[in-house]
Amino acid sequence: GVTSVTCAASDSAGNTTSAQVAVTVLDVTPPVLSLPADVRVPAASGSAQAVVEFTPSATDAIDGAVNTECSSPTGASFPFGESLVTCTALDAAGNTVSGSFTVAVYDAEPPALILSSAISEISQRNHKMILIPLEVDVRDAIDPAVQITGLVVSSDPDNGRGDGNTTGDIQFISTAGATVSSTTDEPVVAFVPDQGQLWLRAERSGRNTDRIYTITITATDQSGNQTSDELTVTVPHETAGKKGHHQQAHKAETSEGRKHKGDHDKRDHGDMVQKDRSHKKQVNTRVSKAEKAGHKNKGRAAKTSHHQQADTDRSESRKPRGG
Repeated sequence: GVTSVTCAASDSAGNTTSAQVAVTVLDVTPPVLSLPADVRVPAASGSAQAVVEFTPSATDAIDGAVNTECSSPTGASFPFGESLVTCTALDAAGNTVSGSFTVAVYDAEPPALILSSAISEISQRNHKMILIPLEVDVRDAIDPAVQITGLVVSSDPDNGRGDGNTTGDIQFISTAGATVSSTTDEPVVAFVPDQGQLWLRAERSGRNTDRIYTITITATDQSGNQTSDELTVTVPHETAGKKGHHQQAHKAETSEGRKHKGDHDKRDHGDMVQKDRSHKKQVNTRVSKAEKAGHKNKGRAAKTSHHQQADTDRSESRKPRGG
C-alpha cells in the first residue's frame, strides 16, 4: 500500500523545513498454488467415463488464501484416456499463478462375452464332418475393436481305438480357403471365429465313453482385459434310444438267465430224486437176492444133514448082530 513519510530539516540558525513523501509498497509476488498429483482412476462399470474429485488451493503472502479456478471443476466426469486440468490463482494485486495436473481414466473392465451354438450334440456318429455354427456376442463400453480368438480341444485322440481310423477331426476353414486341422499328436485347433467356419467330426472312440469337444472363446480389449466363455459339443457313445434298448435287452437277458437257471435247478433236483430212487431200488434188489440166496443155502444144508443121517442109519443096520 501507500505510506506517507514526513521529512524535516533544520540549519544552525534554527531554520526548519519539512516535506511529506509517499512510500508505495507494491505486491508483485504471485500466490503459491497447491495442486494434486496426477490422478489415475478406472472408468465406471459399463461406462467410458469416471467422476474425479480433487482440492486445489492457493496462498498469498499478503492476501492469504486466494481463490483458485480450474479448467475442469472437482467432481466433473472425465472421459477415457488422459485429460489435462489447469488451475489458476489470482491475488488482489493482480498477480496470477497457474499449474496443471493430469487425470487418466483407464479401462479396468473386461468385455462382456456370450457364446452359444445351435448344436450341442452330434448323434449320427457317421465319421463325417459337421459344421458347428457359433454365435459370439461381445460388448465393450470403451473398446470397439475387441480381439476375439477361439480354441477347440477334443477329449478323444484324433485317431484313437475304434473311432474309424480318421484324422483331422477338428477343422477350421477360413474364408480365404485355408484349413487348419487337428493332428494325432495335437487334438487342438486355434482359430478366429469371424474369419471362417468350424467343423467337427461325428465320431467317438470305442472306449464306451462320450467324446467331448470343448470350444472356448476369449475376448481381449486394447487395455489387455480378458474374458472367456465356453460350450461343449458331445458325441455320445450311444444315443438315448439305443441305450434304452440295450438296457431293456440286458434286463430281458438277465430275466431269461434267471428263468433258465430256475429250470436247470428244477431239472437237477428231478435228476437227483430219480438217482436216489434208482439207488434205493438197486439196494433193495441186492438185499432181496441176498435173502433168497440165504434161504436156498439153508435148504441145501438141511437136506445134506438129512441125507447124512440116513446113510448113518443104513450103515448101522448092516452091522452083524452079536449072538
